[in-house]
Formats: sequence, C-alpha cells, structure tokens
Amino acid sequence: MNRGLQLTTSAGGVEVPVGPEDEGLSLADLLSRRAQPLNTRCGGRGLCNGCEIHLERGELRELHGDGTLTAQGSRAVRACQVRAIAG
Repeated sequence: MNRGLQLTTSAGGVEVPVGPEDEGLSLADLLSRRAQPLNTRCGGRGLCNGCEIHLERGELRELHGDGTLTAQGSRAVRACQVRAIAG
C-alpha cells in the first residue's frame, strides 16, 4: 500500500505518491525525482527556508532521527530535513 502526501510548495499544491523505492530519500530529493524541484540553495543542510513546504496531508519522518510529523491543518517544514514514510 502506498501512502501519499498532499503538499503546498512555492509552485502550488501537489499530490506526491510514496512507495517503497522512496524510502530514505529526503522529501526535497523525492520531489526533485517527481519533477517538482525546490530551491535548495543551502545544499540541503537546513540553513535556509528555500525548500519550505506546507504539509497538508500525510506523514513525514525527521531525516536525522525518528520523530514523526503529521499534518495538523497546514504544517510548514523544510523538505531537506524530512523524509516520506513508505507504506
């Protein structure tokens, strides 16, 4: 079973399917693979807000940890610092 994400990026709303092949990728890398690249001007180090997205639906996991983020209304996150959870 694939889980999907509903996000709002600087380019607008986007549905992102998430499968087992996406496990471990940062959300910024996953979006780039899905032809939705973000501004990662800091090189994905979490130092800027260039890759900020709003999580509208779905779950994300911290890239360097086990914390889980869920959509609560609209939640702003840096896409380079989280990864999608494959279902």
